[in-house]
Amino acid sequence: MGVLVRQKIKGKGNPWWVFISHNGKRTSRKVGDKKYAEGLNLNTIKLIRAPINGVLAYAVELELIESNPLRDLVLKYKKKKFEIDPLTESESHLLLEHAKIFVDGTYYPSILCALRRQQHKNHL
Repeated sequence: MGVLVRQKIKGKGNPWWVFISHNGKRTSRKVGDKKYAEGLNLNTIKLIRAPINGVLAYAVELELIESNPLRDLVLKYKKKKFEIDPLTESESHLLLEHAKIFVDGTYYPSILCALRRQQHKNHL
């Protein structure tokens, strides 16, 4: 499976398209400007694929096509890795001091509870 972002007709002001190809079949979807097109994530691609898959499944039912090329399409993605940087004891005290001041201490009990509950894990 491949995903490609490009203009059908190159030039300023022309719309950008997302092309999804799988097993030699290609579908496209107009998405507007380039910044929006490049910002597509896996969920957006699934939202684009869903109606196309539905139409193709219906075409199979009506025997207009032999098989749905999107039926067995598996979208793979890389999970983002991140590191947890827990609060130090001094940072926790500073957070609690500011929580007492902010909005008359409305969030102080919640923050205190979260800090106490996670104290044994050494992170919030």
